[in-house]
Amino acid sequence: MDLGYFLFIVSGLKYNSLIAVTSFVTGLALAIAIILVDEAVIKARGRITRFYSYVFTGIPPLVIISIMYWLVLPSLGVRSSPVIAAIMAFSLRTSAFQAMILKSTINSLDESQVQGGLSLGLNIREVYTYLVIPQAVVLSIPSLTNELASLLKESTQALAIGVLDTLARARYVTIATGYSLLWLGITGIIMYLLSNSLILTARYLQRKGLFPGTSRDLLTSPGTSEKNYGEGAKQNRLKGSLLMFMSLRIKRQSL
Repeated sequence: MDLGYFLFIVSGLKYNSLIAVTSFVTGLALAIAIILVDEAVIKARGRITRFYSYVFTGIPPLVIISIMYWLVLPSLGVRSSPVIAAIMAFSLRTSAFQAMILKSTINSLDESQVQGGLSLGLNIREVYTYLVIPQAVVLSIPSLTNELASLLKESTQALAIGVLDTLARARYVTIATGYSLLWLGITGIIMYLLSNSLILTARYLQRKGLFPGTSRDLLTSPGTSEKNYGEGAKQNRLKGSLLMFMSLRIKRQSL
């Protein structure tokens, strides 16, 4: 195995990482905006989120990438860039999945938190902005990490529009050497190790209690039994909510 070919393939990870991370962050911001509009502005009670997720999760990624690269960017008068087109396409797709993740987490929160925020004089938009969505994001970190890992693997589809990522470089090496199984297998192992390292790292940090509200050690007090885990989680969330309510109330009174 030629080390130069291997390094050539590995160097394509910069494009996979750039597309995955940028799309993930953009998609998270878009998902939060959709939920805010859905729940706090239009008050459609999840209908907009469900429709948006239904549309963009049902369209294959390659179709969205092709539309962005061959239709959307040229129609906007923007010079077609494969990386930008891929980021735009994956941002739309991952925002649909992240919106579903956040919406499911929001539905699991106690409704008394919203009612408590409203009773303190906050409007529904402030309740979702300062209380509900921050909690949902923190509690969804494990699921969002899985989405980032999936996005990293899906980013290899950007080779269809000319992005020189790991898979595209592996194809060039395969053509040059004729060993398709070897180099494509190495590429698969690289992506497998990278994506699973994200998931394993998130699980390790979760067990260590570094994700507030997601660790069993944080949600239950010492001596709490397994049966009372859900009750302990609810009590700790309510305590955190009360602290946030009081800080918001003090902030509003100082203005």
